[in-house]
Amino acid sequence: MQFKNGFPSVSTMDLKIQESESALIVGTFGRAIWILDDLATLRTVTGDRLKKDLTALPMNDAVQVKGLFINPPGNIWTGFHTTFEGENKVFQKVKVPFYLKNPAKAATKVKATIFDEQGQLINTVKAEPTAKGLNYLIWKLDEQASNLPGAWINEESRGIPVLPGRYKIVIHYEGFKDSNYVQVLPDPRLELAPEVDEQLYAYQKEVDLQVEVLSSLLRVC
Repeated sequence: MQFKNGFPSVSTMDLKIQESESALIVGTFGRAIWILDDLATLRTVTGDRLKKDLTALPMNDAVQVKGLFINPPGNIWTGFHTTFEGENKVFQKVKVPFYLKNPAKAATKVKATIFDEQGQLINTVKAEPTAKGLNYLIWKLDEQASNLPGAWINEESRGIPVLPGRYKIVIHYEGFKDSNYVQVLPDPRLELAPEVDEQLYAYQKEVDLQVEVLSSLLRVC
């Protein structure tokens, strides 16, 4: 195997574009596998399809993962932290890409408003843009939920997980706005009827309504 600057030369690589996943797979003949999983964004940026100030970039489908899955580096035979693993997609979240043509202003916020297929506003998320060019917002694939007064809310707190479907994300920044869509898919590891998700969602919505009623009573007291 030939190497150049510490990396396998092009002649030792297999390149494959997975159109359905919008991903570029690079195989290095047993040495490693590299995955560039954001070709839709890259194609928009390099294809000169950017708008004047703010561009909401296309997104790959997002999976509404159920349960928890922890996969530390390494394995039981070689020990942990003995292999290199690239950064995976965010868990139970989606990175919403957008592009700024000009340098980001200090202390400014980017806001994303999220709408379901009926056009109802279900959540709002904010972030500080880091620089000119490609930036991301994080949406936890959830609807905004009610909380009791004084409830402890941290970065990992989540609202009501949304049902599979198509969601519109409108990005606002400095008087400009642009929008795109993301398709949320059910967890492919579990063969559950859609009615299971729908009933669980309805139950969580009913609980949320009761929490809102209780919160109102506590605030009055």
